[in-house]
Parts: sequence; C-alpha cells; structure tokens
Amino acid sequence: MRAFLLGVLLALSTPLWSQSAEDFSYRAFMDFLSKNYDKSIEEYTQAIRLKPNSADLFFGRGQAYYSKADYDSAIRDYSEAIRLNPKLEAALHERGECYQLKGDYERALKDYAEVIRLNPDEAMAIYDRGTVREAQQDAEAALKDYSEAIRIFPDYREAYIARGRLYVIRGDNDKAIEDFSQAIRIMPDEEEFLARGAAYDGKHDYDKAILDFTEAIKLKPDDALGFKNRALDYSRKGDLDHGIQDLTQVTRLDPTDARAFLLRGMMLRRKGDNVRARKDLNEAARLNPTLKEKVQDE
Repeated sequence: MRAFLLGVLLALSTPLWSQSAEDFSYRAFMDFLSKNYDKSIEEYTQAIRLKPNSADLFFGRGQAYYSKADYDSAIRDYSEAIRLNPKLEAALHERGECYQLKGDYERALKDYAEVIRLNPDEAMAIYDRGTVREAQQDAEAALKDYSEAIRIFPDYREAYIARGRLYVIRGDNDKAIEDFSQAIRIMPDEEEFLARGAAYDGKHDYDKAILDFTEAIKLKPDDALGFKNRALDYSRKGDLDHGIQDLTQVTRLDPTDARAFLLRGMMLRRKGDNVRARKDLNEAARLNPTLKEKVQDE
C-alpha cells in the first residue's frame, strides 16, 4: 500500500511535460469516480493529446461528458472511440443511450442493434432497445425485448418491472402480478409493492392489494401514495374507519393534497358525519377550485 501511495504521489508531482498518457488517464479516472467531471475531462484531454489513437481514452472522456448530461459532446467522443475500435461495445451502447435521451430513437436503435449483433446475449442492450420501442408505442416489440432480456438474465429486475407495467396497460393483471412478484423477490421495493397492489386492484382482489400497500408503507412510511391507495381499498370493502385513518395520514404528509380531503369528506358523509365532511369538502375546493362542482354534488 505504501509503495502504491508513493507511486501516486510521484505521478502527481511529476512535471506536466514528462507525464505520460497513463498518468493523465489514471487521474482522470479517479476524478471521474469522485464525480469531479470537469477535472476528469481536462485530464482525459491531456491524455488524448499524448495518445490520440486510444479508443479507451475517448470513451473515458465520453463517460465524463455523459455524466454531466452533455450528450452532444459524449456522442462525439463515443463516435471517435467507435471509429478507432468499431467493436467497442461499451461505446456503442453508451452512444445509443445518449441518442435515446435526446429523443433520437432511430439512431439509438441502430446502436443497440449493433451491440446485439456483436454480442447476441447482451441483455442490457436488448432491454434498452425495448425501452426505445416502448417509447415509440410499439408495445409488442418492447414485450419481446423485455422477455428476451429476462431469458438471458433471469434476475433482470428492471425488465420484469417494465414488462409488468406493459401487462397492466394491456389489462393482463395476472401476468403483471407474476412480473412484479419476481421484481420483489429480487429486491423488495416500495414502488413494486404499489404496482402489484394496483394490479390486484385491477382484479378486484382488494385484500391482497391492501397487503401490498401495507408493505409499501412499511418500506416508505413518509410516502402518501401507499396510504391513499390503501384508503381507497378500505372504502371499497366498506371499512370506512380505516379508510379515514389512512386519508388523515395523507393530509398530514401532504396538507395540499386536495383529493385526500375530498375522499375523506366523502367517506365522512357516508358515515353520517356531515359537519366534518363539509369541512373536508370545503378544504378540497379551496386547495383545488376545479373540484368545486364535485364538492357541490356532495
């Protein structure tokens, strides 16, 4: 360790004119890891000056530009890296992501396709191609890509989530529940419990939905959405007391949530508590004037 640290100190203290491309590249990479992207770009630029035919250096600088969301500069560096090494999959993939983020879906698809041609089992490129196809409203092609990514990498959590959401849109709640369950198996997360709960709602299985919303609340008790969704299901089951309790928690977490006051007011009205109901309904209308007509109907 002492020898390594001494080597680093010597490199840092070496005069600029005698430093190698490797010296600059090492410091550029360390700056990148430290999220000092501007400095990383400077160091990579010095390294490129000394070693202008290195695809890896252009790729490294492209990564720093990408991390700054300077996608045009990143694309230029990735393109130069690809020119120097046409089989550099990482540069092709990252350039595809830049094109995707810029909304240039055709170029993104072209880059992802080239990655897949070079490596047919590159699950991430197949998944990313699926996200582009989904953005292009080609749900069938997106589903095929997500399924293929999962076949190659059975624990591809993001692919299960993306496919599950498409199944929800198609009304196939059973398949959606299977996919969200796989995502939860790989790593339990509030969003997937909420998503699976919503899929159970689509099947009118409110008991299971409530269980999922409860798990979501345990994982993130300061997020109002779990309480609101559970309140709605309690209401559907006729359990107004628990529904009102959950909506009260929503109003504590977000006092500007007009819909929470509206829903609680409606539940209070159903219980015959007209005084408190009117107070909540008036507050809903105050927070969101577009609800006035709905409030008046109550």
